[in-house]
Amino acid sequence: MIKRYKAAIKHANTKTIFRKLRHSLRATKARSCWKNAHLLLFSGIATPAPYAFVEKRWGPFRLDSYYVCAFNDFPTAAEKYQYQLPTKQEIIWFKKLLETLFLAQIYYRDFHADNILISDDGIIAIDINSVKDFSSKTSHQFLCQHRKDKSRFLRDWKSKPEQLQCFSEVFGKN
Repeated sequence: MIKRYKAAIKHANTKTIFRKLRHSLRATKARSCWKNAHLLLFSGIATPAPYAFVEKRWGPFRLDSYYVCAFNDFPTAAEKYQYQLPTKQEIIWFKKLLETLFLAQIYYRDFHADNILISDDGIIAIDINSVKDFSSKTSHQFLCQHRKDKSRFLRDWKSKPEQLQCFSEVFGKN
């Protein structure tokens, strides 16, 4: 019997020839997503299971790239908490996520309410192409970036004072 899986495909194309030239020396977004998914999963942070990545090339130039991962049909934090506050269990999940990011010295870089899915079992990190591993950097460099992650997430709740208060307590002092 063949199991069926739902997949999400993220397409990243380089728009102009100048960008293609500039980006040809760097890893594609698809490759970064693949690498970062494994980093997050290894660190104990849930993210959609990575299935594959594909890069279209023309000689040394990377034209397009595709990242394929498991599809998750859960609401984002922005959707779920638009009219309600997180439950006590969800607050524990957010604290655990921050603690794990901190201990593993991972800088999310795109830590927004729209990039966190809330499932029945926990939090799932999505849009992970910008994640950076700071484990080989100085602790001061990482602490600055970790503070940026927290303040970026809190900015999403400026128009929702109750949610902002709740998440401010979860995230603690910068």
